[in-house]
Amino acid sequence: MILHLTEKPDAKRDAETLREAAALIREDPNRKGALLEFGAAGQLIMTGDMHGSVRNFEKLQRYCQLERSPARSVVLHELIHTELDYSTRRDDSINLLVRAAEWKCKYPDNVFFLQSNHELAQWKRQEITKGGRSVLDDFDQGVRAAYGGGADTVMSAVDEYIAALPLAARTRNGVFMSHSLPDPLMFDMLDMSLFEREPTESELSPGGLAYSLVWGRFHSAEAIE
Repeated sequence: MILHLTEKPDAKRDAETLREAAALIREDPNRKGALLEFGAAGQLIMTGDMHGSVRNFEKLQRYCQLERSPARSVVLHELIHTELDYSTRRDDSINLLVRAAEWKCKYPDNVFFLQSNHELAQWKRQEITKGGRSVLDDFDQGVRAAYGGGADTVMSAVDEYIAALPLAARTRNGVFMSHSLPDPLMFDMLDMSLFEREPTESELSPGGLAYSLVWGRFHSAEAIE
């Protein structure tokens, strides 16, 4: 089954969906602090960056077949901030975010999310520019175009959802998953106790460990090993 939001965007309904997903994320029994811990049984799928791609999301739903695969789990990250739709000149990635939240609400024991640099930037209003445009402004305009006078309600729910996201996940056999890792020059500063609790405001800010975790680049295979 592929979930569709066939109705027109509804600020109250979609905000409630995002808040319900946020509550499920915060209260997940697999969660210890900022870390998701998975057992040894079943199959775990992790996506790459989604960036608003409904097409890729629907492919993922078809592949996962969660309605018939209760032992399968899927981890998603970086759902927002798409390339502009050139027919509308609008970032419509709120659509994917709400649909993914709806998927979480339908399959709370199978669908999981991790923090990413774009979600963190949106929540903390840390500017990102791509091709000379502000992706935060484009996302905000897309939400306002979709929800009109209800946009502030939805944006508040988006912040609540992002604030609930864990930093990383780990399987019982030692596979570690996160959106990225700190830059090589900062890698030795990574303290695994970061994942045992919720990150502080300073850790989520530029220069902080949680910030560095989702923003890291330029990793070599040797450094990862």
